[in-house]
Amino acid sequence: MQTKTFLYKENNKYKATNIQIYIDPSISLDENMDLNKNIKILKNELNQDMEDYGDVKAIATGSLLITYSITNSLTQSQIISTMLSSFLAVVVLAVAYKNPLLGLIAIIPVGVSIIWILGIVHFIGYTLNVLTITVTSLTIGIGIDYAIHATERFRLIADRTGDVNKAVLETISHTGAALLIAAATTAAGFGILVFAPIPPRVQFGVITVLTIIYAFTTSMLLLPLILVKWGKWRKKRRGYIISPGKPR
Repeated sequence: MQTKTFLYKENNKYKATNIQIYIDPSISLDENMDLNKNIKILKNELNQDMEDYGDVKAIATGSLLITYSITNSLTQSQIISTMLSSFLAVVVLAVAYKNPLLGLIAIIPVGVSIIWILGIVHFIGYTLNVLTITVTSLTIGIGIDYAIHATERFRLIADRTGDVNKAVLETISHTGAALLIAAATTAAGFGILVFAPIPPRVQFGVITVLTIIYAFTTSMLLLPLILVKWGKWRKKRRGYIISPGKPR
C-alpha cells in the first residue's frame, strides 16, 4: 500500500513517482545557510539531471517550496508596488503643495527609512515571509504621514512669518511632540507582538516597531534640515518661501 502512494501506474506502465526529501526548516536560521537559495538550486539541478533521461520532468513541491514560491512572488510584486506608491506619493504631494521639489523633499525621509529597515532586517538575519515582506509598505504608509505633518507645519509657519528658522523650530517643538506621542503609542501596540509564540509574528512586531522609530527619526531630524536648506534657497531666489506677498 505504501508503494502505491509513491508510484503512479497507467495502462500497466509507470508514469510518475513521488520521492520525498525531508528538510529541517531550522537550517534557515544558520547564518551560513540560505534555505530559499538552496531550494532554488535544488529545483534547477533536479531538472538538469532529468534531461539525461529523455522525456522526463521533475517537479519539486512541498510546503517549503510553496512558501518559497509565495515569498518570491510577493517580493517581486512588493518591489513594483513600492516604486509605484512612492512615485504616486511624490505626484500627489507635488500637486498638493504646488511645488514638485517640495513634494520630492517630503518623500526623502520615507526612502531613507526604507533603506534603513531593509538593512537592519538583513543585519539581524530575519528572513522574508508573508508578514515581513510588507515592511516597505509599512514604511511608506507610516513614514509619509509623519513627513506630511512635519512639512505642512513648516509650510504654515514659514508662510505666516517668512522665517525659516522659526518655522523649523515650531515644527520640531509642536508637531514633533504630537508625532512622538503617536509613534510611541503605535510602537507600543505593535510591540506586543514580540511576545507572540509564532516566530514570524515576533519578527513582524520587531520590524514594525523599528519602522515606526526610523520614520519618526527621519521626519524629525533629516526632513527639517532639508526644509531649512530648501526654504533659504527659495527665499533667496524668489524673495518668499511659500506665497508671494507674505512676510519676508
